[in-house]
Amino acid sequence: MEALLDSVSETDSSFLLFVYDKNIPAKRLYERLGFEVRTYSEGRHEIKGCSFMVKT
Repeated sequence: MEALLDSVSETDSSFLLFVYDKNIPAKRLYERLGFEVRTYSEGRHEIKGCSFMVKT
């Protein structure tokens, strides 16, 4: 995952993803990589049972 973020970070400044709320190991991994849970406020409905995460 770090290699992927590093390879893309040269062109993009932020990363967005959804992760299932029940997938605690994945959420912890993303948090260790710098992702934060945010409110999905782009005028769309949130995905039920998922957290929206952002890394800037």
